[in-house]
Amino acid sequence: MTCREHRTVYGDVTGAGLWWIKDSGTYLMSNGIPVLTENHVVYAEGYDSTCDWDDLRDVCGGDDFVEYLGADVCEMIARCDGAKGHLVIIPDGETFTIEVRPRFGTGQEDSGSRYF
Repeated sequence: MTCREHRTVYGDVTGAGLWWIKDSGTYLMSNGIPVLTENHVVYAEGYDSTCDWDDLRDVCGGDDFVEYLGADVCEMIARCDGAKGHLVIIPDGETFTIEVRPRFGTGQEDSGSRYF
């Protein structure tokens, strides 16, 4: 389904994309309207709703947040090709970077990062 409308982030109109959310775990979620009957989310590996809060705080900080990720990130996800790559979000204080990296078992992975 393609959405023609998209929810805002803290009142800002953003357009099509995903939200990176940190609350009970950290995950990606569509910002499309209509909202699905069940919110479908993709948790970061090791950081679902049952993860250790201290570990999550060490990676993403203590405050909950919603960060808008534009359509270019959706294109990056499409390039991950499920079995071959991961989308990696690397928080660094007030900023973050996004990369596509090979999946575990390819010999090229970085064990210090968190993957979606």
